[in-house]
Amino acid sequence: MQPQSIGLHILIQPVSGGEQFPAAEREAVHDAIRQSSILHDCPLQAMKVLPDHVHVLVLADAETQASMFIASLMDNITSVMKGSRHDFQLSEDIHVTLLPPWHVEILASFVRDQERFHQHKTVEEELDLVFRPNALPRGVN
Repeated sequence: MQPQSIGLHILIQPVSGGEQFPAAEREAVHDAIRQSSILHDCPLQAMKVLPDHVHVLVLADAETQASMFIASLMDNITSVMKGSRHDFQLSEDIHVTLLPPWHVEILASFVRDQERFHQHKTVEEELDLVFRPNALPRGVN
């Protein structure tokens, strides 16, 4: 029996806010994402590198494959960015969403449409509206 694939959506942000992924570096970040995807046999479904965060959506077969992919992805992006900015650091607070395979294309469309979405929403608003819709409001324990 073949293992069931899951969708793995990862939202990554640098430690420092603001434009940390300048336009000149984005193609190199795309290449780093593709490299991790190929290395760990996690087919890339969608990606978007924005000035202040990165979305990656892949298919993975197992929890161990997913964790190895995430570690490789973080290392590859950091290596690329440290080439031009020695102080660059990714936040360890990454957002990961596991999806059933039949939801992957829906989220892939959302990832591809990030420029339009972020004309009116911040990254935090995106997390609250899309990925944490049932979370307690901020300040409520």
